[in-house]
Amino acid sequence: MIFFLILFTLISCKSVEYQNINELSPDIKNNFFISSDGYSHSLKTWVSEEKSNYVIIAVHGYSDYSNAFDIPSEHFNKFNIDVYSFDLRGFGSNIDNGTWVDPQLHEKDIIEFIDIIIDKNIGKKIFLLGESMGGVLVINSIIDKKRLDIDGVILVAPAIWNFSEKNFFKSTFLSVASFLLPNLTVEGSSLIKIEPSDNLEMLREFSRDPKVVHKKSLKSLNGIKKLMDSSYKNFVSYLNLPTFKTLLIVPLNDQIIPRKPLIEIIDKESFKEQYSSNQLKIAAYEGYYHMILRDIDGTRVTNEIKDWIVKPNSLNFKVSSENSLEQIMSKPFYHELD
Repeated sequence: MIFFLILFTLISCKSVEYQNINELSPDIKNNFFISSDGYSHSLKTWVSEEKSNYVIIAVHGYSDYSNAFDIPSEHFNKFNIDVYSFDLRGFGSNIDNGTWVDPQLHEKDIIEFIDIIIDKNIGKKIFLLGESMGGVLVINSIIDKKRLDIDGVILVAPAIWNFSEKNFFKSTFLSVASFLLPNLTVEGSSLIKIEPSDNLEMLREFSRDPKVVHKKSLKSLNGIKKLMDSSYKNFVSYLNLPTFKTLLIVPLNDQIIPRKPLIEIIDKESFKEQYSSNQLKIAAYEGYYHMILRDIDGTRVTNEIKDWIVKPNSLNFKVSSENSLEQIMSKPFYHELD
């Protein structure tokens, strides 16, 4: 039962389907990203005061919305890195806040948004960042699209989790429960105490934010379980042979996403043999939590992402990425299912 309560902190409440009646040209208008089926996504942009040569497209996690990148974006802007993020369907300021949609719609939206940002930022280097469940959507989008005109990928505490494979009975119970009571909602914070961050002021604001999905349903929980299950093989494939320059950020005090599924990937000889490649860098952060970019000392992590983008030979970044595999496998675990 502890598994279900932890995941309740990630997800939303209803299910909705969208029909693509008239195909439109995706566009950005008046702080909204309009996708090809006419859906209007609330959009946030953080543009540097001086001309930028770098752009980050950031994809938020479940329950969250584009505001997740407000704190790190202020720091990125100081180094002339622009940031764009839209609210995924069913989240944030969108009209259907609290609904659960087919993840393939999110992936379609992400790919369309990337194309728009590339067209509006000719000559700039484009990086795709996914946080938590946003990391799952980023990897799936890359695998499905196969060719994207971006310069790098940043995965921040991505939800790498093959839950059903390891927990058959719990998974089956959840599937049956979600079928019988799909819209039963629970407010996870009242049932279980976990620490997603050490930034208590930020967490207080987060808990009061009406744009955050606080009540979650069995149907959305089962949907996320299925999304992570189906995406795990994509993570295995991508981390073993990344098609883009990639940075994986791993907070070692993550109480939302267990670490052992990642360990199963990086502990294989096939992975270790190719990890010396500069195509993939893994940085592990002891004492940091799931919402690592918003932790009290999150600026350190944001700064090292900046270094990886602008000057990858930075000494600061090398310290965080040194012996990262050993740290991930040997440091104490903080998740209930690790």
